Amino acid sequence: MYARQTTRGATRKSQHPASELEAIYKDTHAHPELSMKETRTARIAETHLKTMGFEVTAGVGKTGVVGLLRNACMIPLVRR
Repeated sequence: MYARQTTRGATRKSQHPASELEAIYKDTHAHPELSMKETRTARIAETHLKTMGFEVTAGVGKTGVVGLLRNACMIPLVRR
């Protein structure tokens, strides 16, 4: 189990992140949705991103979800 800080500063225990993502992957593929009607998938993505501490904007381009992760110094995060 991994401890993870939520948006309210509380810590919650969760499964290994890869296990969590695998469960989401299997769930979304078990419940396919038509293009531009992916409301269930969008809700799942939004909930997961919020749980991880991202600032979330939903409804982008109708069913899109954007997650913004800010660091303490407000320096852009770049992964190479």
